[in-house]
Parts: sequence; structure tokens; C-alpha cells
Amino acid sequence: MKAKRLVDLIQPLQDQHQDYLKDESRISGKAESISFPEEEAQVQAIVKTLLKQKIPITVQGSRTGMTGGAVPVRGHILNLSKMKKVTGLKLEPDAGFSIHVQPGISLSELDQQLFSRAFDHDGWDKNAIRALAAFKKADRLFWPPDPSERSASIGGITANNSRGTCAFHYGSARHHVKHIRVVDATGEIHSITRGQYLFSQGVCPLPGAGAIQLDPAVFKQQAPDNFMDGYDLMDLYLGSEGMFGVITQLTLSLQQLPKALWGLV
Repeated sequence: MKAKRLVDLIQPLQDQHQDYLKDESRISGKAESISFPEEEAQVQAIVKTLLKQKIPITVQGSRTGMTGGAVPVRGHILNLSKMKKVTGLKLEPDAGFSIHVQPGISLSELDQQLFSRAFDHDGWDKNAIRALAAFKKADRLFWPPDPSERSASIGGITANNSRGTCAFHYGSARHHVKHIRVVDATGEIHSITRGQYLFSQGVCPLPGAGAIQLDPAVFKQQAPDNFMDGYDLMDLYLGSEGMFGVITQLTLSLQQLPKALWGLV
């Protein structure tokens, strides 16, 4: 990436960016700069640049959270709202489907494309195009997590491991994610498939090389008693609110839409 392009990406915070200092919690923060990357390579370049400058990063999606997770304390705002492409479909061996998306796409935008079966498939490979042809003939499919805010981004839903009203039946968001790509805090890109990298005695190998070691007490509230064995590396990112890295792509498991949905108030 050219230096001039990177300079264009990292913008000083100005008056028109004031809305990005808060989310639905109504808490207001502060930051010195902001960026709106459109692809993974740009995220990586931003993270590596700010790492050298020792500038903290707050990752944002649609800013629909109620707990202030998207509110910056200082430093840089990395807003993923422009990364909203559907990058492919996959026909699974069991005749089900999964879908590849960038993290900035909202739940309502994903639903609209799934239900209309209309995708911008420019750049899709041959396998994805064949999967699209089969998808158009299949029963209507959807992605189950429903955090009760349709404008929430898929990246935000998964980074928070959101549950929502349908979780009693479908479980939390992490149960419906098969694969992620992540830019970690050092700017390295990791490609992680569920079940591929598991913790043993608090240590888990990382894709490529190296390992990560964690104190199991940190995860005591969200992990089973046998955290030391079998905890999935993917779940370190799905629920940590961006503390360990920036999710740049997700593969979501789709399910058949129920014939009827009931809401009781």
C-alpha cells in the first residue's frame, strides 16, 4: 500500500466525526483520529502503523451497543462500516449453505440479500457461483442470531457474541460462525476455522507459527470448568469485543427459515 493512501485512510478527527465518539449507550468519548477501511489489507496497514506509534485503537461497527463498547477513550477509531460486502457462498457437504461476509454488513442488509437471493457476485470464484445457482433453488435460509437490533453489524454481533431473543433455541452468535479472518494486535493476519486450533493447559497454537497462553481465570465466567482443554481459539475473538484483534471476514452457517415465527409481549 502506498504511503499516500495510508495517510488518506487515517484522518484527523473533525467536527463531522462527532457521532463516532458515542454509541447507543449515550456515553461520549474522545479520539484523535479515525479511519474507514474497505478491505483487509487496509485494516492491517492501519494496525501496523498505529502499533509503531503506540496509539490505542477502538474498533467500531454500527455503534448499536448499549454498554459503551464502541466508545473510544483516546487514540484511534477503526470503523468497519464500509466493509459490507458478501464475498461468496459455499455449498456444504451436507447440502447446507454458508456465506462469506465482511464485518460491516448489517443484519438487515444480510437478511435482505438472503431473502431476495440477489447478491453482487462480482469477483466470486467458480465454486461460489455454482453455490449461488443451487442457493436460488433451495428453501429460504437465514442466519439465526437476532440481537433485536436489525441495524447491528455482523462483526459487532459476533465480536460481542450476542444472543438476543432467539438464543433460547439457537444459542449465541458464536455457534453460527464456521470461520474467521482476524488482524491481531501486531498486525498479523490469522485464518481460523472452528475446531482447528484448541487450547490445552491454557496454551493454543496460532496459525502459521507461535502460540498464545491465557490465564483460565479470565474466562471462568464464559468457559466450562475444563477450560484448559478444548477451548476453541475462534471463541477467543468471538466475544472479546475486539480486544485481541479485528475480525475482517466471517463465514456464517445458514439455516432453513422456520415456517412461522411468534413473538409474545
